[in-house]
Amino acid sequence: MFILWTLVIALSAMAHTSNKSESGLELFWPSSSLNLRISNGSKSLSNSQVQNTLQNSLNQWNPASNAKITINGASRNSLTFSQNTNVFGSGVVGVTQISYGSSGNITQADIILNEKNYTFTTVPSDTLGSTVYLGDVLTHELGHFVGLSHSEVLESTMFYSAFRGQATVAEDDRAGIRAKYDGSLQVIQGRVAGGKNIGVFGAHVITVIS
Repeated sequence: MFILWTLVIALSAMAHTSNKSESGLELFWPSSSLNLRISNGSKSLSNSQVQNTLQNSLNQWNPASNAKITINGASRNSLTFSQNTNVFGSGVVGVTQISYGSSGNITQADIILNEKNYTFTTVPSDTLGSTVYLGDVLTHELGHFVGLSHSEVLESTMFYSAFRGQATVAEDDRAGIRAKYDGSLQVIQGRVAGGKNIGVFGAHVITVIS
């Protein structure tokens, strides 16, 4: 079984959430030591540019939790730049395909970037129109890679649509990956209710601890 997540120009979601299977199981890597190889390279960027940008995105996620991702040429998990018109819609910048087992354990994840409709750059300020900063897309897709879904928290890298500055993870992103891979965290639980104690559909709660 597999699930597919995309980064697009517009969608819908909520605060940090976990990818789930069709039966509602949370998707997770059974090991906290993960790896990823660069498969098909970019038509506009050198291999070193891609690797350096990928490493910068990994450096955003790796300090946030026990889950660590390394670049490994022997990995079955891949990063691919694709010019295949059948993979993407015109508004899709990147796709992460996740394969998983019956218990929700992730067995493989592949990130595919759309070079049919977009040109990737390693200079954040060069983004304009269909030219996209690679770091913004990679950091977001790596969130899907570890099993996170989309968020409605502004300026989080897992925000549901593409924006400049997405290369940097926010506290909401860190909270999401810690919740999945750091078992010692404490949990705040509760219920948001309106008048007459009726639940509020779609309520969004942010807790700040200082």
